Amino acid sequence: MCFSHTGYYFTNLRFRLWLGQISDMFTLKASKSSLCAQGFYLGISKFVVKRPTQLVVGPTIMATTMEAIVGAVYLDCNEQIQPCAVVMNALDIAWSE
Repeated sequence: MCFSHTGYYFTNLRFRLWLGQISDMFTLKASKSSLCAQGFYLGISKFVVKRPTQLVVGPTIMATTMEAIVGAVYLDCNEQIQPCAVVMNALDIAWSE
């Protein structure tokens, strides 16, 4: 951390900008509405097993399905992050650099 007032302000400003970028990226890639839209775009709904009385896959179910796919990879790959990153990139829900 910088101790001069100007340095502290600059560091604090960069930190706030960084937090803003995280918030924007979360909204863009990881919000329920974004996960839902991406899941439908990729056609994942046709792989979701529905109850006999369920006519369509709803937005909440689709978002949860997208989260579950990444979670399943995490557990199946002994809690390693790298395979999850590969799947998230394939689903286009990864953090863009």
